[in-house]
Amino acid sequence: MNEKNLSSSTQIERPQKSLKPVEVLKTPVFYALYLFVVAVYYALLLKANYYKQYALLYIQNDKYLTLVGTLVPIVSSVARVVCGLVLGRKILTIKDTIVFSLSVNCILLSFWYIAPQVNALVYMVVILSLASVQSLCYVIIPAACSNIFGPTHFSTNYGLALSSLLLMGLFAPLVISSLMQYLGWHWLFQSSSILCAVTLLFVVCVDFQKS
Repeated sequence: MNEKNLSSSTQIERPQKSLKPVEVLKTPVFYALYLFVVAVYYALLLKANYYKQYALLYIQNDKYLTLVGTLVPIVSSVARVVCGLVLGRKILTIKDTIVFSLSVNCILLSFWYIAPQVNALVYMVVILSLASVQSLCYVIIPAACSNIFGPTHFSTNYGLALSSLLLMGLFAPLVISSLMQYLGWHWLFQSSSILCAVTLLFVVCVDFQKS
């Protein structure tokens, strides 16, 4: 009896299919992840380099803004742990967490320009919230590469997903400097919000169940 149950359970449990890098490049999911990394890291780049410089125009308190920067890695670490638990317990799917991250990024980036003009506390909340949702990328991308593309070629597939950072390194400085020179702070932040919105639309249209 036990042998029959064992054999039947073995038949039900099928090994996960692992996609080769060449196969991964043919899937819409890969490009959804690729754009997700581009959108999040562009926003992260803006936050890391300009959160203090821009805020000093309205908040004349260097120590306070330094405190905000000190709290960023703390809230980011907590957010990553929570995201890992949520994905591990299957409370949300990988697609759900990507949609959440992009949606919140899009909204907060839209209000970044006016946040320090309201007051210092509002600005802190916006920056720390951005840090939290942006840090989810560090959990989502490896989880997606392992769960969707399979574990066999994980390292290579994960590297492919992060190859979008090369794109960021090449074009981000040019884009940022041009926006700052011709359009100013408002459209610099809005450009990141728009990129998140476009990526969000693409992600929503992609079926993550098919790989």
